[in-house]
Amino acid sequence: SNGNYYPYGDAVGTAPQDQLGFATYTQDSYTGLDYAVNRMYDSFDGRFNTPDLVGGGTKEPGSWNRYSYTRGDPVNRTDHSGLCDSDFCVDAWGSSWSWGDPLAGLWVMAGPDFNPSALAECLTVPGCEDAYQLSKGGGGSAAGGTLPTAINNFTRLNSTMFAGLSLALAGTDCGKWFQAGLATSGMGTSPTQSLADFLTNTLPQVTGQGDFVGGTSNAIEGSSPLMPPGYLIAINNGGAFFHAVPTGHTLGASYDYASQFAAINGGSAQAQAFILLHEIAHLFGMIRPNDADSTANEAFNNDQIWLNCSGVIQSFSNRGP
Repeated sequence: SNGNYYPYGDAVGTAPQDQLGFATYTQDSYTGLDYAVNRMYDSFDGRFNTPDLVGGGTKEPGSWNRYSYTRGDPVNRTDHSGLCDSDFCVDAWGSSWSWGDPLAGLWVMAGPDFNPSALAECLTVPGCEDAYQLSKGGGGSAAGGTLPTAINNFTRLNSTMFAGLSLALAGTDCGKWFQAGLATSGMGTSPTQSLADFLTNTLPQVTGQGDFVGGTSNAIEGSSPLMPPGYLIAINNGGAFFHAVPTGHTLGASYDYASQFAAINGGSAQAQAFILLHEIAHLFGMIRPNDADSTANEAFNNDQIWLNCSGVIQSFSNRGP
């Protein structure tokens, strides 16, 4: 607000009528309500007269009140459209955690009860456009926050890979291991979400591939309070997920199963299954953080994946590209 208005838009003195005023709204002289493009706003009560078209998200409890102005923070936020406040998208993506697909980031913020057209329109709102520009470069850190990596040209991963992995896990001990991990991780859309639903419907929204800059990891997973419920997987376009023997890339160190890993061809369906399972296990907190200086953790993690899921991994083709 400024000297002419209180925080929620009630005028100090006489409000201007039928012209731009608080938050660039135009107050209607007949009703006393402010025209906010997508909704009418009542500055006296500090609320909109109709519910938010986008919906609520788990990160910010104030968003569940679909009539609130700027999720209850009029001092630090503005809402020029009656649709998305100024840092809705920055909160959703995270200004330091912007990975590239704006609708994916908004999907995470809004949750399953959302309006796709309203989300798309959010991208044109001041604040969202800024975050969209940030997302084109990308950046973040691996598990534990110790491996800075910039990511360019980030796009969603082909969702058919997740469907195939879901089918392979069905009824297996590996699938049961991951289902238990999902249940205790809090990463699902509900406490009872099935692993199959998570893999086929939730994870594809926040998993993609891109060009890693300054890092040789095959893939990294992210967990950040800026991205509720806090997850993302990024696959390196130059790594063993897609390539037979990329420079600087292997499937990782191992204590007990080095020969088995050595037999997996980079770029094969087996390599892709292993890498995806490894990163999902990170998301669920089932294995140790892959700190940049901890080959022991990397070896332990790979051994855990093989010990629990070798049958599932070997059910895929080992034919390289």
